[in-house]
Amino acid sequence: MFRLADLVDDGTVPLTRAFRAASKRCHPDLGGDAADLDALVKAREVLERAGAWT
Repeated sequence: MFRLADLVDDGTVPLTRAFRAASKRCHPDLGGDAADLDALVKAREVLERAGAWT
């Protein structure tokens, strides 16, 4: 997820804020790629299931 969201894994940006920013960049209605958005959503789901989403 960090690579797709274009983040550095240093813990300085809350994941929810990072997800929202990345989803705006990836959203097809805003000029992004649907496959990237799908991958981002799946990454969030994996982190949620693992209990790592903050």
